[in-house]
Amino acid sequence: MTSNGNLVLNATLREITGRKVANLRAQGLIPAVLYGHNFDNKNLSVNYKEFVHIYDQAGESTLVDLKVDNGEEFKVLIQDVQLHPVTDKIIHVDLRAVSLDEKIEAYIPLKFVGISPAVKELGGTLVTPLEEIQVKALPQSLVHEIEVDISVLTDFNSAIHIRDLQIPEGIEVLDDEDLAVAIVEAPAQEEIEEEVSPEDAEKAAIKSQEQAGEGADKKEEEKKE
Repeated sequence: MTSNGNLVLNATLREITGRKVANLRAQGLIPAVLYGHNFDNKNLSVNYKEFVHIYDQAGESTLVDLKVDNGEEFKVLIQDVQLHPVTDKIIHVDLRAVSLDEKIEAYIPLKFVGISPAVKELGGTLVTPLEEIQVKALPQSLVHEIEVDISVLTDFNSAIHIRDLQIPEGIEVLDDEDLAVAIVEAPAQEEIEEEVSPEDAEKAAIKSQEQAGEGADKKEEEKKE
């Protein structure tokens, strides 16, 4: 849900804990925990479909307005999402309450866009050593993702480093600026056997037999001598 352009997530206080939370999941709810400074953790539940919709838009680096059924409201980041090991369905969520006037550390995912000539034309393989970067900023300055244009990777000597990224104002990157986020590896230098047509294969076989015959005749002549 959205309100005034903000993402809004509704939650309900829950008393059910432990194994009994399986009953919540059967009802289309996700157990959640809200934590932050100056208050005790709160056990919550959120609607599964609503949460997935919000999570798709917010990821783990965009502020969400959390509204609890007891009237409390919090600015939160989706801090951790646990998935079922078999079904990949969300089974638990951690929500982190933040203060708008306090800088926090977070991770922002990188989104690779464009087409690399070194991949398309030279047959290289795109390698992305980093999928996200660690940053520090006021919560409202965080963004959902940072785009990385790989069209600048024109050959196997090209690389994109953290220092090359377009970082929005108000965000401080904590990772080393010299770290590479995208490179293109050259194809493996292996001998590639050329495809041989049936006709060429037959000619090669005949030639081989002829050479073998000539070699045998020569040896026979040498014996006679």
